[in-house]
Amino acid sequence: MIDFNKKIKNSDKFRQPALNFINSGSYCQYPKGTTEYYSFWDQEVEKCIYGYTAEDGDFITGYHYFYLNYCPIVRQVYREVTNRKTGLKEWKSVSERTFPDFYDYDYYYFQAIEEAQEQGKHLCVAKARRKGYEQPYSEPVLTPTGYVPMGSLKVGDLVMNPNGSPVRIGDIVEQGTTEIYEVEFQDGRKVRCGANHLWATCRNGKKFYIMRTVDYMKRKLKQGSPGKEHYPYKIPELNPLNFDERPVTVDPYVLGVLLGDGYICGDQVRFSTADEFIVEELQRRLPDYIIEHKEQYNYVVKSKVQGINELNRQLKDLKVKVKSYNKFIPENYKFTSIENRFELIRGLMDTDGSVTNGACSFVSTSEQLIDDTVFVLRSLGIRCKKSKEIPGRNNVDFNNGNYSDTRPHWELTITTEEDIFKLPRKLEKIRKNRTYNYKGIGIKAIRKTGEFEKQRCLCIDNENHLYITKDFIPTHNSYKGGAMLCRNFFLVPESKSYVYASNKQYLTDDGILTKAWDYMDFIDEYTAWGKKRQAVNTSMRRRASMWVTDDYGNKTEAGYKSEIIGVSLKDNPDAVRGKRGVLILWEEAGTFAELKAAWQIARPSVEHDGVAFGLMIMFGTGGDQGDAVAPLREAFYDPESYNCLGFPNIWDDCAIGGKYCGFFIPQHTNLDSRDENGNRMFMDNDGNTNHEASRKYILSLREQELKNAKTMQAIDRYVAEHAETPAEAFTELTGNIFPKRDLQKQLARIRTNKKLQNHKQIGDLTWDGGTVKWSIKKTGDITQYPLPKEANPEGSIVIWEHPCPEAPIGLYIAGCDPYDHDQSGTNSLGSVFIYKRIQNFESYSDILVAEYTGRPKTSEEFYENVRKLLVYYNARLMCENQNTGLFVYFNNKHCDYLLADQPDIIKDIVRDSKVNRRKGCHMNKEIKLWGEGKIKEWLEEEVESGHMRLESILSEPLLEELIQYNDKGNFDRVMALMQVMIYREQLYTAQVKQKQEIEKKQRLFDTPIFTDRWFEQDTSDSTNKLFDSNILTFSF
Repeated sequence: MIDFNKKIKNSDKFRQPALNFINSGSYCQYPKGTTEYYSFWDQEVEKCIYGYTAEDGDFITGYHYFYLNYCPIVRQVYREVTNRKTGLKEWKSVSERTFPDFYDYDYYYFQAIEEAQEQGKHLCVAKARRKGYEQPYSEPVLTPTGYVPMGSLKVGDLVMNPNGSPVRIGDIVEQGTTEIYEVEFQDGRKVRCGANHLWATCRNGKKFYIMRTVDYMKRKLKQGSPGKEHYPYKIPELNPLNFDERPVTVDPYVLGVLLGDGYICGDQVRFSTADEFIVEELQRRLPDYIIEHKEQYNYVVKSKVQGINELNRQLKDLKVKVKSYNKFIPENYKFTSIENRFELIRGLMDTDGSVTNGACSFVSTSEQLIDDTVFVLRSLGIRCKKSKEIPGRNNVDFNNGNYSDTRPHWELTITTEEDIFKLPRKLEKIRKNRTYNYKGIGIKAIRKTGEFEKQRCLCIDNENHLYITKDFIPTHNSYKGGAMLCRNFFLVPESKSYVYASNKQYLTDDGILTKAWDYMDFIDEYTAWGKKRQAVNTSMRRRASMWVTDDYGNKTEAGYKSEIIGVSLKDNPDAVRGKRGVLILWEEAGTFAELKAAWQIARPSVEHDGVAFGLMIMFGTGGDQGDAVAPLREAFYDPESYNCLGFPNIWDDCAIGGKYCGFFIPQHTNLDSRDENGNRMFMDNDGNTNHEASRKYILSLREQELKNAKTMQAIDRYVAEHAETPAEAFTELTGNIFPKRDLQKQLARIRTNKKLQNHKQIGDLTWDGGTVKWSIKKTGDITQYPLPKEANPEGSIVIWEHPCPEAPIGLYIAGCDPYDHDQSGTNSLGSVFIYKRIQNFESYSDILVAEYTGRPKTSEEFYENVRKLLVYYNARLMCENQNTGLFVYFNNKHCDYLLADQPDIIKDIVRDSKVNRRKGCHMNKEIKLWGEGKIKEWLEEEVESGHMRLESILSEPLLEELIQYNDKGNFDRVMALMQVMIYREQLYTAQVKQKQEIEKKQRLFDTPIFTDRWFEQDTSDSTNKLFDSNILTFSF
């Protein structure tokens, strides 16, 4: 069993290959091909497969060893840098591609994998979503002075509008923590937004739309045949943006030419061109300088004033004296006037731009210059698209006009009607009277990122309410899974490793397969394990093999023949059938509603007689929503039924009684934050978590967040995504009014406490003469919600407390949500609860003592079980009366006296209600909302300090329903409980009214007019007006 208290000392002992690579750029010091070289790599294979035991006896698993040493990742690292302004040394967090550090919870995780394999088990892993705390509201928004984070904006600030002018923020509405969506446009840009973010689009240049992100997801965003695709929903093109104009020292066109084909050599400014026009244009713009021709196409810019070259000084001040592949546009030129930006672009295009068939392009070996040019072009409302990196070529053919740098380079494709050239020969190549039918940029795709973040809505003070944001690419944490796939691919011949997900985007985009493919490229280049992938090499599948031709010309496959295969399950659990692998990873398991069915289908392919020979691991994160997360939650709290390795539940509060659960990774673990001196704050230098300090920090952040939360849903979202316990991670986020976190705690308390589980009895009630008798059985009740399709729906009676002897009427009441005979073949269940009250009818010290939920073969069987339960407890039943089958059945059995009358309180809930049914209570929107409020009051009632009424609920499926409750689902138990609340309120109201009536009569008959003998009082003073002669009396 895993020792979660184990601390590793000198953890770098497990990372020596990685540290050697960092220091020297290679793993092995021996020449390739030597005996020592092959011996080194053979030893590394042994460690990666079987693990490694250090000299002090500490052991690390093979998967973990491979991950630490051969899988570089992009992550935040801390480096000591020099502050350019102060000249002082300081520690700074930077994003860098390097090897993972050793962390204790990674160690426990990989140990759990090893133990699962040894025991022939699988693994269920739940974890906090691990969103960053230090970058809230991170999406950049464009202002007149540049980009700023969304979270830094205030009411009254100026932001840029697509019409080109700055606009003021009229209001900011906080949206809480919600899921982030990624919108991709046809020119490659990607933007983050919320589900309800409004997008103004024009369809096919005609119809105008304003819809939410989720509304566009339902539309067909891509249309047309292959090769002729188009994207009909287009966001408007920008007008040129009027920034707060920044000053420029060098003429923008001149700077553009020098960035394109110029350079500084010593104190001389030089450039190259074959076009006399460019020479003349520079001479015109630099009247104080002489453009001197040197050899062939080379020119020097010389000052007319001896010894003073102001241009050279200005260029040096702009820090543009760099190599060609490091060129960039100075910041002031990106935010200067519109005309200056156009002149800068013309200088760049006249030198490094080109025109082919009327289409414009710009090429550079500097990616930074490309990105800066993109910024300037888009700020001018010009459409452009950046290519991927183009490898350099050695065949430079100047004679035919084909020039290619030998370095890697990038190309911009530019679409515009603007004149972005000055050079006549290039202008002539552009189509005359050119017009482009581009009325905007099409929305190409919208996808959920799986991330959640605090979001806010800007209310813009102008007619179109639009502002400009910036491209952003979200990432997923799939590094360890990708490392496991690659270890098998490179080191286990003929192995198959699968990774399943409900949606392809969880695998590709920036998902687990993308991580694996990155690792492959690194391992191919820097280790002796490289593998050819000629047979299969796609974004979803790769196979280590190659084609060879035999002496007869036949092609055959040869090689390692190991594979990594991604499978998108969507809603089809059968997609996993028959796939036999040494490793199967279930990515984002909490998003797949059919997880349980798919898991059971997959098990025979990796098990023999219940013993796993292939490892399956399901991963899920806090914050997953809806019914889809239920199977993951079930697997976590009942790992045995999924043949998963179980662990003592050391994470949930009140988790006692010895019941096991899955593997959980709390938010506070592996928290590698540093102080200003670069020292770790929440773990030691060997990567062991300081749990007390780390947890205190996380909870302090939570406390601050919850203070600012506007809604209960925002609180639940934050807690689920930054979970410290499994119960928090599995908090449902459906927006219902019930206290989900506390309900989840109670559910976890029951599932981890055998005493509470043993408190219930399962059995049947049978008639014995005129009485009902109880007989116990071991199983038969329905314990799951929602009910799986393959489960037996008949159900059994569950009792937590048997009735008192000779129970008086009113001590027990019942509520029922029935079904009629025509529904017996559906998934609708009938449900009834018995509820105990004390005899004065006013105390709310009451509990649920029995339940029957099920759907027998006939509805009459259900009605009979309800009748026996009512007789057993001498209870009266409030029943939803839209379904009449139960009322007919009880009437035929001459026992309709067990049914409560229609409650008078309906008239208080629904004004002018005309429903008049003799028995039961009908259900409409108003009554349902009222009933939900009563359930909430009852759940949250404090029975003693720090304890709520909901802690008395011992029905697991009822708790599940309350947690997942919403307006759309089928919640039979909640509806039955609602009938209980209606009946309870009716009895209470009736008793109060009865008491008030008694008190009224007491006040009437105990007043002095009846108790005092006023007629015998002395009236001689004539003060008694009753007998005053001036009073006129009438007789009738």
